[in-house]
Amino acid sequence: MNIKTRGIVFHHIKYSDTSLIATIYTETSGRKSFLIKGVYRPKSLIKPGFFQPLTLLRLEISLSAKRDLQRIKEISPSPVLPNLYSNVNKQAMVFFIAEVLYKTVREEEPNKSLFEFLDHSIQYLDASENDIANFHILFLLQLSKFLGFFPLDNYSETNNVFDALNGSFVPETSNNEYCYSKRISSKFRAIINLSFENAHTLSLNRIERVELLEILLELYRLHLHGHLNIQSLQILKELFD
Repeated sequence: MNIKTRGIVFHHIKYSDTSLIATIYTETSGRKSFLIKGVYRPKSLIKPGFFQPLTLLRLEISLSAKRDLQRIKEISPSPVLPNLYSNVNKQAMVFFIAEVLYKTVREEEPNKSLFEFLDHSIQYLDASENDIANFHILFLLQLSKFLGFFPLDNYSETNNVFDALNGSFVPETSNNEYCYSKRISSKFRAIINLSFENAHTLSLNRIERVELLEILLELYRLHLHGHLNIQSLQILKELFD
């Protein structure tokens, strides 16, 4: 079955001297793995650069339930994103976000809302001229909506500490190892109401940014029932130190 669709590259690995395997999240068919032969040959019309993380693609794909690795018949980057890899801070964001997506978004069914969210987020990151130091924090938070564990915004004078296990704010007296301080919980509540367009308006120092990121990664670990080892995290922390 041949399908025309949009796609977002999550990951790729070299398969042989001339081929690679790419994991692409497609608009019509969810997450799929593709074998692309001959991509490293000098005269290949399909370039290795098409498969850099978070590249947005237009595709014609051939799908078969009998194959684990699907095929690409036609491919082109669309739209072209000129800034994701020319800016070192954005490049670090790209590797971090792509690794998170590769390790968390597993569904092989279409999810139009998730695809549009990812497409918008990537294009915003490419085009943004604002400070992007908070972008990855807000991205993780917004992605949790689609993964099913977006925090409950029940913050109040009495429910003033965030409980990552239950995904909500609870009284300070709660006896739970997954509760955080009032100070950082108030910052966490602030990001719940932010959009990408105004994320740069939230003033965070280096320690607060690291703490918020740790809360979100703990939230992911608890609700995805497994250790989420993000190898690109340390690079991201160093860049925004």
